[in-house]
Amino acid sequence: MPKKKKYGITRRDSRERTIQILFSLDFNEEKDIPNYLKNYENEIYKSLSKDKYLLELLNGILRNLSEIDNLIDDSIDFSVKSLGKVVLSVLRLAVYEIKIEQIDTPLAITEAIHIIKKYGSTEDVKFINAVLDNIAINN
Repeated sequence: MPKKKKYGITRRDSRERTIQILFSLDFNEEKDIPNYLKNYENEIYKSLSKDKYLLELLNGILRNLSEIDNLIDDSIDFSVKSLGKVVLSVLRLAVYEIKIEQIDTPLAITEAIHIIKKYGSTEDVKFINAVLDNIAINN
């Protein structure tokens, strides 16, 4: 069972919320996370602003987005821009955790698989697993 953080938020919760916000950010020009979050209703913002890991993830991913996308692009046979937004968001999170944060690779892959099972398809699960394995081995 994932470890609970202060305010009852697990890292898995933070990761899922990160994916949701990354997905949403792909449709917006806003890249300033605090300003973006303030656009949510006051109660939602209060909840999100207490999630320090979510804020770390979002800021880290956006700060390293070019490097992350290059790693993904180098691991697939087509442009990263042609990926579905959910798949791309999950990959960005996992690559950030593996390559930038350097958390345990199997943990990052397991978390990515858990999230894509919830929001994607069976093919997405296989694709993400293959891409992340490739990135972990070759980069």
